[in-house]
Amino acid sequence: MTIAAQQVSACTCGSSIHGKSAWEVAKLQAADARAIFEGSPEHFDLQWDVLSAKDGGLISADDPGPRRDKWAHMLVTFRVQKAYKGDLGPKVRVITGVGGGDCGARFAPGLTYLVYGWGRICMN
Repeated sequence: MTIAAQQVSACTCGSSIHGKSAWEVAKLQAADARAIFEGSPEHFDLQWDVLSAKDGGLISADDPGPRRDKWAHMLVTFRVQKAYKGDLGPKVRVITGVGGGDCGARFAPGLTYLVYGWGRICMN
């Protein structure tokens, strides 16, 4: 089932969508989202190239800067309870930061979330 999972990103940063009211912003975000679903997180996987380094291998001490693929991130697998938008399977993988200025969203097991997905850009 994980092979068929969709992948989107999540963060808690401010949106670039602005409106006259919270309702208008929500409507604009829903129209712009690639996927909208209700789901519960089932699996959390911390991914960082430092964690996958081989014994004796070199690890750069440089700031990864704009190379987001080198940043630490959390891959959260959600069980989709109800899909509102998008062709979603029973599971969706969400990539989010780990906090500390990288816009990471925090998810807790056992809770149900309404997730707006914008591909690898951002999801609130």
